Amino acid sequence: NTSDRYSVARLIGKLTHLKKNEQKPTILLIGPGRWATTTPELGVPVTFAEINTVSILCEVAVMHENLVPEVSLGTHFFNDLVEMDMLYLAVYPQKYDNLLNNDFMVAQDNLLPKLLPEAEKWASAVRVLDFSKEDHKNSFCLFADVLNQNAVCYLQ
Repeated sequence: NTSDRYSVARLIGKLTHLKKNEQKPTILLIGPGRWATTTPELGVPVTFAEINTVSILCEVAVMHENLVPEVSLGTHFFNDLVEMDMLYLAVYPQKYDNLLNNDFMVAQDNLLPKLLPEAEKWASAVRVLDFSKEDHKNSFCLFADVLNQNAVCYLQ
């Protein structure tokens, strides 16, 4: 429901501002629909201040069977994205050349309850994965060719 969507947005704001060893982590934020939408039915109603620590922002053009919103392409905060040196991506899972490996992500340990125990009830909606070298045997890599509008994320 709408209230829950706002609760999830506030939770994401808390998560993106957690510090690990006092260093700014590299954060890839993936979510359905539009980030920072004013219409919660179309995506995640965070404010830009809640996600301004993110390195890579990814909108997934799928929510449920009856609604596939157009992604915003970051247009409503484009200047903020540029100023904060954030990479924007859009994934269209229904397109033949777009792939989002949900099975892989769901198989990883969700660190949400460890990071914010009070938020455990949202663990089915919010997943926190950590692929930093000290916490994982593989490191997370992203190759983005912005001119050709291609991106690949993988573990190395």
